[in-house]
Amino acid sequence: MSRLPDFLIAGAPRSGSTTLYRMIDEHPEVFMARPKEIGFFSGWHDQDVEWYSDHFSDAGVEQKAGEATPWYLHDPSAVDEMEKVVPDAQIIVILRDPVDRTYSHYWMERIRGRAEGTFEEYLDTSDVLDISRYADHLSYMAKHFRRDQILVVFQDDLKDDPTSLYADVCEFLGIDSSHAPVVMGRAVNQYVEFRSMRMRSLAKTLPSSLALVRKIVDRANTRTEVAYPPMKDVTRERLASFYEGPNEDLAVWLGRDLPRWIRPDVGA
Repeated sequence: MSRLPDFLIAGAPRSGSTTLYRMIDEHPEVFMARPKEIGFFSGWHDQDVEWYSDHFSDAGVEQKAGEATPWYLHDPSAVDEMEKVVPDAQIIVILRDPVDRTYSHYWMERIRGRAEGTFEEYLDTSDVLDISRYADHLSYMAKHFRRDQILVVFQDDLKDDPTSLYADVCEFLGIDSSHAPVVMGRAVNQYVEFRSMRMRSLAKTLPSSLALVRKIVDRANTRTEVAYPPMKDVTRERLASFYEGPNEDLAVWLGRDLPRWIRPDVGA
């Protein structure tokens, strides 16, 4: 068997994990697995540990090896498997305002053709609200890993002060923080819309041998936007109320204030 990861970026989805992944990937003391989201612990692949370890076989002896699958955090079975396979791994969790994260999640599902109704209908027909109950998921993780194995960072800091966040991550991993990545804080996974979801669905059915054709079709079918359509104020207020308790629990778990999350300004 080759090696296993020294650390995981385990969540949360739509919170900046891809940006963080790319920043860390540039560090010479780090090897990040491809693809970014292997999904091994969430059972995305019917493969064994040897298959998983192969993703890190090119890591240098002195490098820290890692991967990033943001779906691990809210999946208890994934955490159970992580403890069995990589009990000594360091875990990085990046969190986002749960109201905005939930809305972003909906638009991601829309882009992928898995959500067709309104955001309000999606809230009532999916389990998306549970994903942003961060304290519950972190508490479960802390039953399987020591608290000093878990680093929690925030998308707000990734946007406002990426240099400090990057230094915190480097210190946590025990690598040199003086190396500045070219992509420092550069946002990725920009919101896009597809002109035709039917064309999008047809493109996804093309075989891998026609990957270039699919890429060309998707590019022609894509309309890049600077932001999502605005959320309804009444829906934002509903979500802010729903997450007020879970956010207070998170503040207690972390031992720090989250004033921008606990009582967000409706309509801001």
